[in-house]
Amino acid sequence: MKIPVLNIELDLTEASNWSTARKGLTALGLFVAVLVVGGILDTREQLENLEVGQQKEIALKREFAFKQNQAANLDEFTGHVRKLQTTFELMLTQLPNRSEIDDLLEDITKLGKSGGLKFELFQPQAEKKQLFFAELPVKINVLGDYHQFGQFSSALSAMPRIALIDDFTIERDEKTRVLRLDAYAKTFRYLDPSEQQVAKK
Repeated sequence: MKIPVLNIELDLTEASNWSTARKGLTALGLFVAVLVVGGILDTREQLENLEVGQQKEIALKREFAFKQNQAANLDEFTGHVRKLQTTFELMLTQLPNRSEIDDLLEDITKLGKSGGLKFELFQPQAEKKQLFFAELPVKINVLGDYHQFGQFSSALSAMPRIALIDDFTIERDEKTRVLRLDAYAKTFRYLDPSEQQVAKK
């Protein structure tokens, strides 16, 4: 096998007959070639590692800036959390407990009747339990006019306990010319600690 080196072809089969100078130059050339190839490969790996390191540095700087911003606004954030806690506790006081539900449902029917509405159906549905509270929907069919329906809805929203009208439709009875409201009157009750444990599970 012949290798051209500086336009000189070296026959490796006759390497034992080469002069000491030629042997030295060939060894030196191979050594330099190995160094160059190794340097290129090592540089490429170092460049890849550098790029990865730069990306990590950018990510760490962003994380640091975010945490620094959080630390700078810690007092404001703590105040906001306290305000939310106060609002949450206030809302909980507006939720009736289990023993108050019957009275609340009776108050809802009284509100409607005092406003001139006629109840055709007042049917409590199954509770829908959440983490801290239970939703208590009541299916209602009520006869009246728009003004009476508006007053009823407004009176519900003014109650000290949370109650609202949801999923409603209004249709006119062509024979009697009276409006019919089909809806769900919803209220909510606070779950006692034992019920909360069950809800969490």
